[in-house]
Amino acid sequence: FLSRRATVGPEIAKASLRSELFFILFLMYPSVTSKLFLLVKCRQLGPEMYVLSSDYGQPCDTEQHARYEAVAWFLIVFFALGVPVYLALAMWRTRVAERANFATVEWEAVIQRVAKQLKEPDVDAVREAVIDIEQGKIYGNLIGAFRPGCFFWESADMCRKLIVIGLLSLVAQGSTFQIC
Repeated sequence: FLSRRATVGPEIAKASLRSELFFILFLMYPSVTSKLFLLVKCRQLGPEMYVLSSDYGQPCDTEQHARYEAVAWFLIVFFALGVPVYLALAMWRTRVAERANFATVEWEAVIQRVAKQLKEPDVDAVREAVIDIEQGKIYGNLIGAFRPGCFFWESADMCRKLIVIGLLSLVAQGSTFQIC
């Protein structure tokens, strides 16, 4: 960040840092979420034996496990669910701000000209693409793979990962209910 700040300026360096941090968060999200769900999944091995599914040496009926389970549920709500919600809200706020920035007469003329040069009849699609380019400076790796205007899909995919990785791990493994 500091070397970029000295060479390209603070605004570009800050946007680049934010994009890279979102990318790292995106890579860590599935594994952290699955580990959190492993802390709350217990299994009964006998009439008096209730143990953690990922480590049979850890009993689930202790006060210490109850504290760990409470922390795990807190992190599941605020990290596993909070990250996609925060990401969607942050992208929406950025999108609204960028739409306001590009709502000038000058930008409208540029967008009309680009649409004409590209022989694109849908001017709104060109406008969304221009806004995506600007928004890509902040969320580049998270929205670059999607069609312009579809910036929410990464958040939706993270919610899908939350359901597949986390919630399905709580259901009895191998059961018909889990398969359904």
